[in-house]
Amino acid sequence: MALLKDSSTLDEYKASYAQLWDELQHVEEEKFEKMIENMRYELLPTNKKLLYRLQPFKTHLLWLIPLSVIGVVTLAYVLFIWISLLVE
Repeated sequence: MALLKDSSTLDEYKASYAQLWDELQHVEEEKFEKMIENMRYELLPTNKKLLYRLQPFKTHLLWLIPLSVIGVVTLAYVLFIWISLLVE
């Protein structure tokens, strides 16, 4: 697969890009920023795409919540068994 800069139809692509840029001048800024972010994401290598997608899961709070739920459920189960043995 050839790079874009080595393409034989580079001038056509430049003309198409110029036309697209003219059309983008009439788009809302938020929509344009989303489009640019999507294009930047598509240009990332595969391993960086994975890291980019996992970025929201790197917060401590997001991992703390499921671990706390698992701990509370386990503690409730142990207490239930312990109390049932005491009652018996």
